[in-house]
Amino acid sequence: MSADRSRDAFNSRGEPEYIHSEVLVVGAGPGGATAAYWLARLGADVLFVDKAHFPRQKPCGDGLAPGADEMLGAMGLEDFLHSHGRLFRGISLVLPDGERSRLDSVSRGENQDGHGWVIPRSLLDDEMRRNAEAAGARFLPGFTARLPVYKRGRLSGITGLVRGKPLTIDAALVVLATGASRGLLCRLGLAGDMLPASLGLRQYVDDVPDLDDHLQVVLDPQLFPGYAWIFPTGDTCANIGCGLVLAGANPKQGSQLLHAALRRLLDCEQLRGCTVQDRLLGSPLRSDFPAVPLYQDGLLVVGEAAGLVDPITGEGVRIAMRSGWLAARVAGYALENKDLTARSLKVYGDILNEWYGDYFRAARQFTAYLAKPEMLNILIRRSRGDPRVREGLYSVFLDKRPQEGLDLLQSVIK
Repeated sequence: MSADRSRDAFNSRGEPEYIHSEVLVVGAGPGGATAAYWLARLGADVLFVDKAHFPRQKPCGDGLAPGADEMLGAMGLEDFLHSHGRLFRGISLVLPDGERSRLDSVSRGENQDGHGWVIPRSLLDDEMRRNAEAAGARFLPGFTARLPVYKRGRLSGITGLVRGKPLTIDAALVVLATGASRGLLCRLGLAGDMLPASLGLRQYVDDVPDLDDHLQVVLDPQLFPGYAWIFPTGDTCANIGCGLVLAGANPKQGSQLLHAALRRLLDCEQLRGCTVQDRLLGSPLRSDFPAVPLYQDGLLVVGEAAGLVDPITGEGVRIAMRSGWLAARVAGYALENKDLTARSLKVYGDILNEWYGDYFRAARQFTAYLAKPEMLNILIRRSRGDPRVREGLYSVFLDKRPQEGLDLLQSVIK
């Protein structure tokens, strides 16, 4: 696995018109950067691209679920996370009547330690991008992917624009890590009638009192089965926002509901005197795994592009990194054996379905239950006196394996 620069082509001004790479990773978020890092470590010639120039802002709650720190540590980023992130050890649920219910971190088994991190995505994604480059991957910012390229009926690269000029990138394997964007998925014939499952809004604020080592999750009945949040990023600063499962609402209606919910959140006593730090950002979220095909000849799909955003919590960084790692392992083996057919790459889809298929189906069913007001009322009533509800909520939000907690919550509601 080695680079072949002899096939690259440039115009008279020295600008690239054609680039060859063994692997092209489209999208440099956590999933794409993880795939690029591990493929480079395996010795592959990797080019990863993104339409943005880094660092860039992302509409995200900035929370890293338990286990994400271990994946970052495996890539040598543990010190960076500890220096720039903020540890959380529990969840503070704010009920509709203003009552608070704390879910504290406790030891719950060999692989479940119940803590996570909050770190701004602008910092995390840029450091992951730097880390992949340090491992040997090449990075091209400002590349807007347009169309797939086929040779003899097989995917062989992507064409796009850089500073308004066309560029073709030829690759034996394409790893698609384009997040919630539908454009390239549609042009590859993978998207179908796929629509965003959720919407999110976020904003940074400062001068917030009473922040501690708990994430605040606000159960706003007008958002259910979504929620609002206050996630501390420092002693007095926080990422605040709202997420909404569309559940029949169109995106325009959903956006209106989110903006109204954010105004309610900013009017709560804790945030009334806060200082807004930057502009409001929003985005769709896709949690429809496994609706999109995960592989085909010369292609693997990772992270949110594969619908891998938790349907309940909206967290996607941990799952994106895990899928990026798996894609790199499968791709490395396929490259070594010079077999990038769908048959060779199928194991990637099989393992992802084994890891997440049952959980995502059950989680979507659970959010559908919570969209009914009577089910929400049952959950709220029982959260005050039924330890199973507290245990279930803890497990869903704070364990590496949330399936157990989801099963418990479903049994309570039924």
